[in-house]
Amino acid sequence: MKKLTLFSILISLPVFLVSNLAGDATKTNGKVVLIKGPGNSNENLTPVPDNQITVTIEGRRMMIDFFQASDNRTLIINDNDGKTIYQTTFSDQTPRKEYIDMDAYNEGAYSLFIKNENEILAYGEFSLVSLAGAGSDWSEYLEQESIFHILADGNILWIATNEGLVKFDKQTEKTIYYTAENSGLSDNHLRTISKDKEGNLWIGTQFKGINKFIGSTFESYDSNNSGLISDQHCRSIVTDESGNLWIGSLLYLNKFDGKNWQFWTTPGSEIAAYYFFNDLKIDKDGVLWIGLYAPGQYLASFSGGEIQPVKEMRSTVNAIEIDENNHKWLATNQGLVRYDGNTFVSYNTENSSLPSDSVYCISRDLSGNLWMICGWNLVKFDGENFISYEIPVINQGNLNYIFCIEPDNDGNIWIGTRKDGLIKYAPGLPLRKIDLRSSGSQTSILIPNLENEISISLYPNPVINTLYFETNELIDRVDIMDMTGRSVQQTDMTMHEKQVDVSRLNRGMYIVTFSTSDKKMIARKICISN
Repeated sequence: MKKLTLFSILISLPVFLVSNLAGDATKTNGKVVLIKGPGNSNENLTPVPDNQITVTIEGRRMMIDFFQASDNRTLIINDNDGKTIYQTTFSDQTPRKEYIDMDAYNEGAYSLFIKNENEILAYGEFSLVSLAGAGSDWSEYLEQESIFHILADGNILWIATNEGLVKFDKQTEKTIYYTAENSGLSDNHLRTISKDKEGNLWIGTQFKGINKFIGSTFESYDSNNSGLISDQHCRSIVTDESGNLWIGSLLYLNKFDGKNWQFWTTPGSEIAAYYFFNDLKIDKDGVLWIGLYAPGQYLASFSGGEIQPVKEMRSTVNAIEIDENNHKWLATNQGLVRYDGNTFVSYNTENSSLPSDSVYCISRDLSGNLWMICGWNLVKFDGENFISYEIPVINQGNLNYIFCIEPDNDGNIWIGTRKDGLIKYAPGLPLRKIDLRSSGSQTSILIPNLENEISISLYPNPVINTLYFETNELIDRVDIMDMTGRSVQQTDMTMHEKQVDVSRLNRGMYIVTFSTSDKKMIARKICISN
């Protein structure tokens, strides 16, 4: 394995709460992680009162601040083979700082344990990932990159960021970057991407109009060289059946037929301090639907003549999706809303299992399922049930957001964030955080929170040879994955059997999924310490 020169750190912790990350990415080569106890009682681990660890990457050092309310706690870091690479014991309650030179260690997975003389009290995992080979300029500004839009185009993802256009190959994970400095792109602050019938990309920018991308060249259109009336905040672009381009910019709806430009406003928009077109979608009848962030106007339609506000809509519409029945699904700040042209049906935290009333974005997959972002949850809606997946991002906090999601033709869901880059969710596989600065990625496990999940308890955990479980359900199958998502053991269970032999597995962290014949399931993280 390669020794580290630059590195990042990813920690996935089942028994800690990860919260409020801090740190100046321009001054360090990594991130700050704050881990707080006590542990989750469902994991059968003894809570550690007031236990805190802060792990910080500073240059090429890992700095560990260890605060504790009781003495005789030992901090141990093991590599993936179970070999202890670092150990320290705290015999008093005085805050301590420990420094580790990480150049001495290889990239890969590591485990962090807190224990006393007799038992493991809590544990966590982190990965050291080499960034060697990444362009230094790109590495620097992608530390603060925001992903505003993702367009799935076969094996390619086109990604609109605050630092230019990214072409990402899903198979090779190689990237090509287009910026105002190395191409004809008019502005690095990109907000949306759309593809027309001829295969051209149309890219909306924050400050300098729109760009047409033809193969490897850009054509720019702004208020100085075209009929685009407003070239700021071009947040949404859509092409209709006739090939006309519709652009939502600050204050105006714009139409471009390839030669001529037209524009429209709604009453009051000319004197508004802000009037943003959050989303544009065209329904089966050719009607253009508009999601708005504007004073007193949130949803509108256009089918010629004038823009028609839907006055009954009382919340900002962040995004729109249209289903096979021509119903409009609206992502709003007051939940998910379905509109059939006459009647509104709302789903929120009071009348459904939606985890948050703040729905930021929405999209449909090939099976017709709706996917949306609610707070820090990826949510799937199949028309009857909501299934919520908590996204284990590192930088969760007030300065981080999830801007967009995009299902692809392979069943993957791609998530764009403000501070955590690009995240991939493939149902049944690990959630992956893609580091666009290199060709590699970081992996953590995304476990669904299901309404009808099995109630189960496991012991012991950590386990050596045999894992026992207690549940009122008849378990039909037990699947075990390692932390990369690779299946390492499948066990078909006999009736009333309540134990699983794990003696053949290497020590480390694993995800165990318990399933019943009627497709109920639950996943739990375990530690094998044989």
